[in-house]
Amino acid sequence: MKKRARLGGAGIAAGLLAGWWVGWAGAAGVTVDAKEVELPEVLKVIAAQGGPNLAADPSTAKEKVTFACNEMPPYCAVRWLCRACGLVVVPSKAGRLVVGKPSLDAAVAEDYNVASVAATPAAAEALLDFVKRAVLGAYQHRERTEGGEVKPELEATFEKGRLKVLAPRMVHREVLTLLKTMAATRKPASAEELHVAYKPYELGMLNARGPVAPPMLPKGEVSFELAGAAAAEAAWALTSKSKANFFIDPWDEGLRTTKVTLAAEKMSVKAAAEQIAKQLWAEQCWFDGAWMFVRGPRRPYYEKFCARIYNVAGTGLAGSYMAGEAERQGKAIKLPEGFPYAVDRVGDKLLAAMPEDLQRPFEALMKWAAGAKWPGSR
Repeated sequence: MKKRARLGGAGIAAGLLAGWWVGWAGAAGVTVDAKEVELPEVLKVIAAQGGPNLAADPSTAKEKVTFACNEMPPYCAVRWLCRACGLVVVPSKAGRLVVGKPSLDAAVAEDYNVASVAATPAAAEALLDFVKRAVLGAYQHRERTEGGEVKPELEATFEKGRLKVLAPRMVHREVLTLLKTMAATRKPASAEELHVAYKPYELGMLNARGPVAPPMLPKGEVSFELAGAAAAEAAWALTSKSKANFFIDPWDEGLRTTKVTLAAEKMSVKAAAEQIAKQLWAEQCWFDGAWMFVRGPRRPYYEKFCARIYNVAGTGLAGSYMAGEAERQGKAIKLPEGFPYAVDRVGDKLLAAMPEDLQRPFEALMKWAAGAKWPGSR
């Protein structure tokens, strides 16, 4: 076991520690390289490099994890640790941040008076559909218990004018943001995007992710051997041997079970990544500070997904045309299964959660309507 420390830019060799490399990157970010190491030890390393002080839940205190990252911002490293190892971070009653299995993020029940945004039964039904498909659908970080139940629980119903939601606290924040954004989108032919106030350790997916230019892959060569390794192990090996960060799509079960065989002998980082991607039938995209192996249909979810509210209200022929056309175009979109994509008309609001490419017809319609002569306008 070896430990490597870099202080003030100088490399200082240190002794053996638990069979894994740890880089102390200081201001450069968090560097960890752990293979089958108990979770508390990994959390200590992250904290020692300027990361948050995290405690392992007793149920995971002895769990061994495999995780590597290179010079990542502290909370970015925490988020990827959660994605890669099937973990969550939640605040305890004492206020301390605790790391554990997804079921640790317990679901709570809340209900919302939605009469102001969904005044009719049809509007309420459409709002419920959107919450189920887009908001609850975006929360994919769950686990199946020994009894076969999926935790944390996710459920939404509508009863007596109130939207009832059973979900973790973060999801309730998403629901509340949705309702507030609907109420705030008052001007006809206007649009607003959802901007949820996520905490740094949360894995929320409803906020728009603008185009971020990925960095160049580091130069240099890597050497490692994989023989029927799982996709996650292949990504870990590449990260471990390079100065870049590679992970797999954490919620693609088919990708997770795909195997990789590769003998990389002084192979460039770029070539090794391409070989792994080819065997995984995957592509590489830049997401949350790392290169991620993702299969084609799922890539837009990480690069272009956004949730928007369009106000399709109006008076006269122009208003009627806009509302009807928006609903027609929404129903015409064939949304793939297995994604939190949804489009629903809730009264005079069109709710759309999908990649930006699919939202362009709505953008064009809003642009046309904004320039139309509305009856009664000056």
